[in-house]
Formats: sequence, structure tokens, C-alpha cells
Amino acid sequence: MILFAAFLAGFSALAIEVLGVHFVAPWFGASSLVWSNQIGVILFAMALGAAIGGRVAKKHSNPALASGLVLFVSGLLLAFSAFFLPLFADWFLPDALRLDEAATLFLGGSLTSALFFFAPPVFMLAMVAPLLVELRSVERGAGRAAGEISAMGTVGSLLGVFGTTFLGIPVLGVRHS
Repeated sequence: MILFAAFLAGFSALAIEVLGVHFVAPWFGASSLVWSNQIGVILFAMALGAAIGGRVAKKHSNPALASGLVLFVSGLLLAFSAFFLPLFADWFLPDALRLDEAATLFLGGSLTSALFFFAPPVFMLAMVAPLLVELRSVERGAGRAAGEISAMGTVGSLLGVFGTTFLGIPVLGVRHS
């Protein structure tokens, strides 16, 4: 179950990264600037989440419960994002927008969207790995536990990227993925 949680967190974080760009594309496009905003914000959220997760793991008496709670809250944040992002994007880009005004808003809108709607669930997902390492290190030792959790999270991330890109979006569409 511990390795599955690591897999799920890795899968979800990278699926959010890919889906996030596709989700904002109708309003802000999918240029390299939009992708850079998304990747940069996701990496920042992952780094911050891992750092905070390490602190929480050391202080929390029940890392398994904390991991489950963090995964659950991340899912709620993502559901919130799916509902409120279209409202935000419509507000951010008014109908009477001139083309010369649009470029700045595309860049700022995609960055703001990534910060408000995709960074919070990814931050929470990145907290999971340190919690799981803390939990697994009791039976495996810290080095082995960290390696196993990291490996499973990376496998999940790979499947999150490729599964979302080649299966989820073409079959289910962006919103349902």
C-alpha cells in the first residue's frame, strides 16, 4: 500500500502538469511560454511540498494517516480547480480584448492559473513521499525506503505523463482525465 501511494502521488502530480496546460489552452494557448510557466510552477510546488512534507513527517505521529489525508485534500483541491478555473479564465480575459493586450494576459493568466489552481494539489502530492519514507524506514531503513519510494513515485510520474498524453486525453478528453 505504501508503494501504491507513492505511485499514485507521482502519477497524479505529472498528470496535473500535463492536463493543466491543456485545461488552460482555450484561454491562454499552449505555447512554450505557457508550458514553461506550468513546468516551473509544478517543480516549485514539488520542491516546496517535499520540504514541508519532510518536516511534517518528522513531527506527525501517524505518517500513514497524514499521507491519506494529504492525498484526499489534493483531490479536493483538484476538483475545486476543475470547477473554478473556467470562471477565473473568463474573468481574466475579457471579451473586448485587443490582440496587443492579449499577449501579456496570456503569459500572466497561465502563470496565475498554474499558481492558484495546479500548484496547491501538486504541493500536497509532493508532501506524500517524505511521509511514506518516514513510514517505510521503520521496516526497511532510511536509504532503502527513500530509494523505493522515489523509484515508485518516478514510475508513477512516467505513467502519469504518457498515460495522460497518449491515453487519457485522446480517449476521455481533458476535463474527464
